Amino acid sequence: MALLGYSGIRSGEGMLLKWKFVDFDLGLIHLSETKSYASFRTIPMFPPLRTLLEQLEAKTSPKPNDPVLTAA
Repeated sequence: MALLGYSGIRSGEGMLLKWKFVDFDLGLIHLSETKSYASFRTIPMFPPLRTLLEQLEAKTSPKPNDPVLTAA
């Protein structure tokens, strides 16, 4: 829930979010096909969001195609 709150992404987008779309170098999350196959948007990583994503990444050691959100 924190990821959705910090980023403002919709729950459906959150379920489709993969690590390859999280760009720590630029501080952005890239979302595609959010409302249609042609849609694309970019979400800035504000400090609390970045911290959360860094903690999730360190905890799971994900591959690029792994989902960010998992059922645990």
